[in-house]
This record gives sequence, C-alpha cells and structure tokens, in this order.
Amino acid sequence: MNEVYFILLNQFADWEFAPLACAVNQFSGWTVKTVSLSRNPVRSIGGLTVTPDCDIGGIDWHACKGLILIGGYAWRTPEARSVAPAVATALKDGAVVGAICDATTFLASTGALNNAAHTGNMISDLKLSANYTGEHLYKPEQAVRDGNIVTANGCAPLEFAKETLIALGLLNENEAGRWRNAFKNGLYEATADAMWWFEKIKQENGKA
Repeated sequence: MNEVYFILLNQFADWEFAPLACAVNQFSGWTVKTVSLSRNPVRSIGGLTVTPDCDIGGIDWHACKGLILIGGYAWRTPEARSVAPAVATALKDGAVVGAICDATTFLASTGALNNAAHTGNMISDLKLSANYTGEHLYKPEQAVRDGNIVTANGCAPLEFAKETLIALGLLNENEAGRWRNAFKNGLYEATADAMWWFEKIKQENGKA
C-alpha cells in the first residue's frame, strides 16, 4: 500500500487538507495517514477534531510516498521543529514533500527550499529564517511544483492538490487540470470534467 502522510498540528487549516486527502484516498492502492507530534487529538481552525493515526516516529518510510505539511497557526512554535527530521528523511528517500500556507515558512527554515522553485504566503515570511537562501527561486504564484517539492499559499488548496497529485504520479498534467476545473468551477460549469472525475473514481474503486 502506498501511503501519504499528512502532518496536522493544532489549529491546522482544514480547507487545505480536505481536497488533496480526499483525492488521494480514492485511488486504489493508496491511503492517507494523519500524523502529529503525538497521538493526542488535534483540532482544526474550523473546529474539526482529528485523532492522528501516528506520531512522527510512527511513519512507515518504506510505504511513504508523500509527506504533506498542512498549514495552520502552529508552524512557528518551538514544538514544530520536531517535524524537521521527517522532512529530511522524506527528501532523502525521494518522497514528495508538500507544504501549504505557513507550513511553507517552516519548510524554508529547514533549508529545503534553497534549491527548488517554490512559493508561499509571502517572501517576507520565508526570509524570517536564517537558513533560507532561496529568494531567487521564489515565485509569486498560487502553487509551484519543482520535482518532488510542492508549495502553495493558504488560499490555493485546489492548486496545491493539483500539483501534488501530479508529483505523486496519480494524475498527469491534463488530468490534474481537469480535476481542478471540476472542483473550481462546479458540476454545472465544468460538467464534462466533473463527470470524467466521478467515472474515473468509480473505476478506481471497482464500481464501474
């Protein structure tokens, strides 16, 4: 089973988590796992309570295909620093590393964005870290994918999901564009793309 681990800290941004997690979890042979600093429940900005599947030490690196850092209010706290070794392991193993919203600020602090094109909420946030030297690679775009690293600002959950689905190899560029169009513009304005997606997922789950 291919596993994609979503790191959720207290006061995580649930709107950034749902689109990508829901898409990944519907593919045959893929599953989503939630991770936090401990197994204690975490609560989202929207009031959703999640009991993590595991803590950082419980990640199965043999199965891990992606490590996704979901934004929120806790990424600048000292406790968040314990996520850095997991980021380093994921990058070493060739897993996809995604970060959205303030998680991009954390990712910058690990040095992971110094040699990859990237974005974030704003360049001034990333420059708060002395370990960040990648300003010349910053792009003021909704989401940026550079190899196995995907970044996005906090108002771009669909764009973040689109680029991450491509990085994971679950959809190609055209398919990911159709997926985004379906959920961005809705069933009545993007009828063909929405029906294509629903049919694809039926086939993935053996319901065709």
